[in-house]
Amino acid sequence: MQRGRAWSSPQILGTGSCAISHRRRESAHSRFPPGVVAVLGAEPGGVTPAAVCRMDVAALLGGARAMDECIQTEPGAGNPAGLFALVRYLEYVHFGRRISVMMPYSAGLRDVADWYRQLWAESLGKAVDKAGRPVGIGPTPVKALGATDQHSQIQLYAEGPDDKVVTFLRVASFANHLAMPALHEGRSEFSYLIGSDLAGLLNAEQEATAWALARRGRPSLRIDVPRVDAWSLGQLLFMLEYATALAGELFNVNAFDQPGWSWGSRPLTRSWDAPAMRPWLRTSEGGRSGAVRVSGRTLRPVFKVWLDRDGKAFGEGPQRLLEGVDRTGSLRQAAMELNMSYNKAWRLLRALEDKLGFALLERSAGGLGGGGSQLTEGARDLMRRFAALEQEAGAAVDAAFHRHFPD
Repeated sequence: MQRGRAWSSPQILGTGSCAISHRRRESAHSRFPPGVVAVLGAEPGGVTPAAVCRMDVAALLGGARAMDECIQTEPGAGNPAGLFALVRYLEYVHFGRRISVMMPYSAGLRDVADWYRQLWAESLGKAVDKAGRPVGIGPTPVKALGATDQHSQIQLYAEGPDDKVVTFLRVASFANHLAMPALHEGRSEFSYLIGSDLAGLLNAEQEATAWALARRGRPSLRIDVPRVDAWSLGQLLFMLEYATALAGELFNVNAFDQPGWSWGSRPLTRSWDAPAMRPWLRTSEGGRSGAVRVSGRTLRPVFKVWLDRDGKAFGEGPQRLLEGVDRTGSLRQAAMELNMSYNKAWRLLRALEDKLGFALLERSAGGLGGGGSQLTEGARDLMRRFAALEQEAGAAVDAAFHRHFPD
């Protein structure tokens, strides 16, 4: 990985014994790689659409298996999944580079960047760590396409905020080779390109872009893909999925759940509970939606969890407020992020402390370094247990919903 020396090359994944390789002979009955989720799975969102589109699924899974074997046996820096995850983690934690850009220099790999953006976001963006402690962590994935986005995006990446790590995807052998035609031979600004291969020019653009970032001290990685085919794609996707799981371990978060998405879907279902819709909407008591079919669409149950002690003592709102205090060190800033006045936030926490019987914040007076707030151990413990309660309650409600309304 490049940092600050323009003549040093970016870190390249795919040059060792665990490189993404050309297809080897592989049985059509390849062992399904362990630990593969989503895109390489057999569920409707996995390889089934690929099979319907007549993709070589055996080669796709064969490439994934080959990468799996490499990852399991290759130690240290020769392990591309481990290296990719470690670089991303160190850049995030130690250098504040929290934006993860993927930029393929191939139209055939354009959708890989889109898929990576989904994978990285849903797997690593988490409010709490594995112990239930509030962390509010997660690299932000961004996609770009070389050389289409080279002019606008690289201007930002090279001279804008130094908060990004760029991963280039480069293809060694393109399926089509086109030579630049002999046009404008008398003009020097064009003639030097005559006869040049477009694929070679595209890879030269990638190298130039990496150099432009390096001379500004901006880090980048490059993943070399031999060609855009099912075998190489299986290797690439498996490596990125494995790297995501390893990054989850480094960040100490559960990379295999998406509680934020499930909670985000509940206000949507609540929005259907309007007077005009009630003839078609069956709603259970207590404000929680049961199985619902509206115009043939099945909606999920909706519920809300809070702690009560002669009135509401703690819930999702105070949880978010305290998470903001923990992240910013300031009750005022946390309140502003929630569009809440400081006085309202202060009164809310004082009322909750009276109900709970212990302090939630430790406040320091202003001075040369300014004042601030930090969570008490009691607040951290309360937030951890409440987050676990919400998650388990959500799982229990979903299970009951599918049990009673299997259709």
